[in-house]
Amino acid sequence: VSAASGGSNCGTAGYEASISTVTLSPLQPIKGQPATLNATGTLNAAITGGAATLTVQLEGVNLFTHPANTCGVTTINFPL
Repeated sequence: VSAASGGSNCGTAGYEASISTVTLSPLQPIKGQPATLNATGTLNAAITGGAATLTVQLEGVNLFTHPANTCGVTTINFPL
């Protein structure tokens, strides 16, 4: 994950996917307005389904956790 995002990739070399960059648009979300989070990376094997978990942290404190579908769009209504 890019240093500018402040994120981290918790996967290991044996994982089937590795996230390399995460972008947020707009960079400073506005309450009540849509924001888009995109993650890009590398697949080491074909993936036809599965689950992921998005965790938002601030200074090491968990603010929000949400399950996501790895093969499709996931809509999350953050508690902003």
